[in-house]
Amino acid sequence: MLATTHDNLMSRYWHGEGRLAPLYWAWGVGGSILLSVAVAAPPLAGIAGPEWAALGIAAGGIYTLWILVSTWRCADNIDHAVILGAPREAWSWLARYLTVAWAINAAGMSAILMNYLLRPI
Repeated sequence: MLATTHDNLMSRYWHGEGRLAPLYWAWGVGGSILLSVAVAAPPLAGIAGPEWAALGIAAGGIYTLWILVSTWRCADNIDHAVILGAPREAWSWLARYLTVAWAINAAGMSAILMNYLLRPI
């Protein structure tokens, strides 16, 4: 069990005091799916304009900073020494690598979305 010094869950993750699994899967994967749908779906469906997407992309930037830092700091907080035959360290670096790759992809997709909304085909 990790010793925590922060009461707020998001603050604990930011300071590297949370377990990697819930951070990565719930906050990282689940959160990014929900944010992506909330940002892109309304403008693409014609019920919101580029302003909505721009605000969502700005919020997504803050979220991305938080999830990157939190995942990096919590990446070693894995309960088991070996998971599916791979050592804890491999999972730690995989989580870091995939989160950075996701952030690069999110930035690119944000640029594509704004380009599409500002210059429709």
